[in-house]
Amino acid sequence: MLDLNMPVMNGHAFLEQAKQDERLRDIPVLVLSTSDHADDVQRAYQAHASGYLVKPNSFQEYTDMLRLMTSYWGQVMRLPRSASPL
Repeated sequence: MLDLNMPVMNGHAFLEQAKQDERLRDIPVLVLSTSDHADDVQRAYQAHASGYLVKPNSFQEYTDMLRLMTSYWGQVMRLPRSASPL
C-alpha cells in the first residue's frame, strides 16, 4: 500500500523509483489516496501500480474496502515469485 502524500518523497516518485529496481519490480503496489483526480490515477498506472484506491469517507466503508482488498489479493490473485531475493 502506498500513499501518494508522503513526506520527503511523494508516492508518485517512490513508485517510479521502486519499479525501476529489478529487486522490487514484481512487488504489487496498491496506491491509496484521497485524490480521485484522473491525472493521479493515470500517472500511478503508467508507473506500473497494481491498483488505485480512493480513501473512503467513513470507517465502515474503509473496513469494507480493506476486507474486499484482502480477499482479492490474499485469496483470488496468484502472484509471481520474485526473480531475486531482497
